[in-house]
Amino acid sequence: MTSLSRGGTPRMRCSVELSSLRSASLRCAWDYEASRQNFLTIVPPSRRAPNLLPTTRYLEAPTMNADPHSASTSPPLNPKSPAPPTISPMVLRPNNLNATASPPPMGSKALVTRLTSSLGSRRLRTSGMANRPSKSMLKHTKKVRGAKSKPSVRFKVTTIPTIPTATTDVEMVDARPAPSRTFTVGFPKELARPELKEIAPETITAIAPGLGETDLEYLRDSLQGLAPELLQSLSSIKASPPPNSLPKELAVVVNDMTTVLPTHMLAIYGTKTKLNPGPCKVTLYPAHSLVLAAHCAHLPQFPPALPVPEHVSGEQEVTLPVWALRLPSPATYPQLSIYLYNKNVEGLMKSLLPMPAPQTFLEDSVHGVVPFASQLAETFTVQALVKHTVMVHGLWQNACTLGVFDEQLWECMDAMWQVLLTALAIATGNPQTMIESEPVAQPSSSSSTSSAIPATA
Repeated sequence: MTSLSRGGTPRMRCSVELSSLRSASLRCAWDYEASRQNFLTIVPPSRRAPNLLPTTRYLEAPTMNADPHSASTSPPLNPKSPAPPTISPMVLRPNNLNATASPPPMGSKALVTRLTSSLGSRRLRTSGMANRPSKSMLKHTKKVRGAKSKPSVRFKVTTIPTIPTATTDVEMVDARPAPSRTFTVGFPKELARPELKEIAPETITAIAPGLGETDLEYLRDSLQGLAPELLQSLSSIKASPPPNSLPKELAVVVNDMTTVLPTHMLAIYGTKTKLNPGPCKVTLYPAHSLVLAAHCAHLPQFPPALPVPEHVSGEQEVTLPVWALRLPSPATYPQLSIYLYNKNVEGLMKSLLPMPAPQTFLEDSVHGVVPFASQLAETFTVQALVKHTVMVHGLWQNACTLGVFDEQLWECMDAMWQVLLTALAIATGNPQTMIESEPVAQPSSSSSTSSAIPATA
């Protein structure tokens, strides 16, 4: 679909299905013994989580300068002004109707160079809008100021009895299922919105010199137009990380279809808890730093990017810096990452809801919550609904921690949250906790008085 950007410049809007990154994710981790004897652990296919990489290893969590915490209890990551990486200076060329835009050089695979051909002139890109808040930002701020603390809702969940699997060859005996137990889970009735924070121009300048004054909405639209190429580059990465430790740089192999190389390998890991004090799992994902910097206001300091190699035919090996990043919900980072590239809310909902939502759900979520929630409650168990509710809550935590203030994303999360909580309320036999009963209309005093007056001839 083609639309007009600011100044009349045409741009393309593209959407990519979720499956494009399922093959793009690279999951790697490392494992430490108590005696610090390192070894590689391969997770069997039957135990792998869906949409995750096939190889899993574990290691002790890397240290970071910033101290991120869960978004629901503590403030997000403290950003630091990074030093500008060694990137060739960008030459801006006009791309309006009266200018002839030349394609980027075929020998370059840098994202900044690709943007040179899609962004317009400097006057068109800025136009005095760099310091002007967007409509979505103003809407987000209005909802934060008008929000009132909502009570939490609690549901009783009963575990499903399971039969333990025998681990050794023993004499066959009658297997008895483990007894079921009931516990209470609590969720906030509404997802709170954090205070709005603008992305500092220095963050963009450190990655792409010359783009610091670019209007962020204009830059995000341009990146969305490159979403097919960027997601294709993520799916073409092949990596073999060392099993012993988390390296500062990692050599990866890319195929000839990679038109825009990733700039970093993200090492995503979670926070240790009392229930899971052992080595934490670290997952590697390729990423483009400019996409993250254009959407996330709470990012820590970027590792310096390495020079982009020249294009060669066939496969080639490139070295990417590894960037350790701790998140409250590492399992839902792929869903958030895909959305930041293509802004596809339908694909986001498909990856987080137990079944596809109606086509008009987001357009009229106020009247569509109860019918869709009733369908979910009749189709899925309470345990399955709790699982998907936790996933949406994890996505919300990551958005708060990274500082993503995309209004379309927040409206989508609010809609999914309401329908899942309503489905849980119906499935547990307490629909009144989420569905407000409509007041019964009372007859007015004038109508009752007039009816009592007898008619006269």
